[in-house]
Amino acid sequence: MHLIFLILTILNTFYLHNQLAVAMTNPTSSSSSVTTSSGAPITTTSSAYPQILPSKNPIVERSNDGDNGVLISVTGRMNYVTPDTKQIDIHRHKDGTDSGMQGATWHPVDIPIANGRLIQKKLHQHGYQLVDLTTTVQEENTVPVSDFLDTDQVIDNFYPTCEQLLHKILGPDVQVAKAFDHNIRISREERQEELKGGGGSKAQVPIGMVHGDYTKVSGPKRLHDLAQRPKANDVMKDRLLQAGQESLLDPTMVQEALEGKRRFALINVWRNIDPENPVQELPLACADAQNVVMDDLRTLSIHYPDRVGENYFVAHNPSHKWAYFPEMTHDEAMLIKQWDSLGVIDTGSDENISCFAIHSAFADPSSLPTARPRRSIEVRVAVIWKENN
Repeated sequence: MHLIFLILTILNTFYLHNQLAVAMTNPTSSSSSVTTSSGAPITTTSSAYPQILPSKNPIVERSNDGDNGVLISVTGRMNYVTPDTKQIDIHRHKDGTDSGMQGATWHPVDIPIANGRLIQKKLHQHGYQLVDLTTTVQEENTVPVSDFLDTDQVIDNFYPTCEQLLHKILGPDVQVAKAFDHNIRISREERQEELKGGGGSKAQVPIGMVHGDYTKVSGPKRLHDLAQRPKANDVMKDRLLQAGQESLLDPTMVQEALEGKRRFALINVWRNIDPENPVQELPLACADAQNVVMDDLRTLSIHYPDRVGENYFVAHNPSHKWAYFPEMTHDEAMLIKQWDSLGVIDTGSDENISCFAIHSAFADPSSLPTARPRRSIEVRVAVIWKENN
């Protein structure tokens, strides 16, 4: 009897673990069937926000040493949009909530996701890169953050770390690297109040949709806005106004960048903020920018109270090559290029500069039922070079 009870308890724990891997849900979702351009049927869902669910055929590939072997790849389910998706819209309120998504139909696809630690992807060519903070950033010039949910601590202590990191990685040709925004994500909604910090920052759930953070319109527009008076949703608004600053970035420098006289980029610094536990639940994966083409991209318009932003959602292309960095620690960070004015979409060659990397959270089949909730931060940094090179 005790053995049966134990088995049922383990199975129930595993079931709950998978259910808690849902980052966004919509109880009114429904399924349908459409076809690809070749006529092959695909399964879709019309829910406004898709669930982050495990692959129907979860595969964990390791080297020949069994369970203790080196992880080679896993199979994860990625939420793409259907090929016939045209335009998607969200209306976002001042408090960060939104009224839902219109125009998206989802196409979940099971994808092999490689262990990026074995591939050595680089930010310049591929759009993302793993870095070791302890060896890249000089610790004596940084102040540790004791509570990443305290907005003031993050701005005062972690923003400078991100700026120093990008100066170090990108080299002396960079004129300025300035952090301007961030998001905190916790993978289980019911844990957010428990894990909430003293600063009152609102944690969000991981994003389980294949996307890019900026477009050919919103990338330059975001840089332009950073040289203007801060908007209602800008995290730096009160800081700048109290300091008597009209803008975060120098307007002349930004204008030169927008005119093509200087190179600029928007880059995310993605970090595990749990100093005790590596990321296992709902890690973030990126696709190699060399294999993403314009025909894959669909525009998402985000309507704020005083501006309109754009993201890219993505239709599936078998050429996409995905990777992630298993069990990222607190001492590591992933750099993800969100827009590069010198970058090229449809690069197809390691010789070219990447424009951005599409990315998404996913349910990792190698994650144990006992895995702790993912706790992460992504800091957005505007980078402007001295010249357009």
